[in-house]
Amino acid sequence: MRRLALIFVVAVVLGGAFTAWQFKKNIEAAARQASINALRDALAEMRGAIAKYHKDHGRYPSSLDDLVPNYIRRIPADPINHSVQWRLTTEETVQPSDDFSSASAPKSESVIVDVHSSAPGYGEY
Repeated sequence: MRRLALIFVVAVVLGGAFTAWQFKKNIEAAARQASINALRDALAEMRGAIAKYHKDHGRYPSSLDDLVPNYIRRIPADPINHSVQWRLTTEETVQPSDDFSSASAPKSESVIVDVHSSAPGYGEY
């Protein structure tokens, strides 16, 4: 009888430990998914603001600060690494040379065409 009670106690403890581990794993997965959803929302907001800025001005913004406050209230923090330092995709505009030679023309400015997370492993967002 004692052996059966001991087996029962061990089974309950192991079952409880497994349940707690699984619960923690589910909570972590839900938190990660919530962060990814928040990242997608922040990127969509900034990408929409960049597109609207481009439509209104006929050019892309030189910095994210150009979007504040007319296109977005503030630059959101990346929900993954909690930083406002985003990885920017830029495009450099080039002034054509006067003689149209093959010599390099001077670059006039760099503009932002897209924005991505700077958190390691999230660059595809």
